[in-house]
Amino acid sequence: MPFQQRLKSSVTIVDLCDDQETVKLETAAPRVAVSQAEDAHGADKKMAKLEAVVSKNEVPVKREKQERATVERKPTARGKYLMYAPHEGHGVCRGKPGHPCVFGHMSSPAMAAPSGLCDLCDPTMIATLSESLPGRLTYLLKNVDTSASGRAFEYVQSALGVEMANEYRARVDRARQRQNPARVRRAARGPYRKREAPCSEDVCPGRDGAGCNFGESSSAATALTSGYCGLCDSQVLRQWSEQEPAKLTSTLRRLEQAALEKALDFLKADVGEVKAKDFEARVERARRRRDPGRPKRKARGTYKRS
Repeated sequence: MPFQQRLKSSVTIVDLCDDQETVKLETAAPRVAVSQAEDAHGADKKMAKLEAVVSKNEVPVKREKQERATVERKPTARGKYLMYAPHEGHGVCRGKPGHPCVFGHMSSPAMAAPSGLCDLCDPTMIATLSESLPGRLTYLLKNVDTSASGRAFEYVQSALGVEMANEYRARVDRARQRQNPARVRRAARGPYRKREAPCSEDVCPGRDGAGCNFGESSSAATALTSGYCGLCDSQVLRQWSEQEPAKLTSTLRRLEQAALEKALDFLKADVGEVKAKDFEARVERARRRRDPGRPKRKARGTYKRS
């Protein structure tokens, strides 16, 4: 009869050939298990010691979190889209009695507002747009077909008047001109130059009863807004000597000898004799630099130290 339960393995080993019938314990397997456990424990101790030594030698380094470059995106111009967007959800414009709407694409009826009319067929909406959103009204008039633009401006004239109708007509013309690829382009801007005060067409009457001879060929110079030229006006002459000495030197350099002596006398009377002599020396140096017969400086490399 077979056993109803499974037999469990025994720890002890019984030798049936042994006469003494002694029971022997299985000692080999536990010894192997103990030796493996001891080896594992020793390896763990060695690893722990090695990790301790490595941790002592390590220098803590603070790592900074790298920030990724973000791309800034401009927000969607939702308000600008709504400003120029057509009406939706109310069908097409029914137009005025006897005049169907022709302000849509290809002279078709435009999209209607909640009132049942488009913005150009409703005089109340034309007045509202002109007051609050004139850019939308200009945009609508610009997009109307050429054959229907006359009627659109008639509606604007009846709602706003002749003056405002002409104003919007000029706005539409400018808007279309800006979008014309064949329009005349603006020239590139040149270097900025500081402009003098606008000169009058009159000539300088002179100073102290003497006529002005500070112009070309010892003629009278053109007067500034003050009525005198820069050398005959004591205030301008004083300003040039203090703030713009290079300009005053350039003006004096172009004068003839008689006019230069007269201008230096004005300088002595207005800014003093010391500054007048200084400007006289400046003029001499400026004229010498422009003299083609002046002794030239030797080229570099020809100088020999003695």
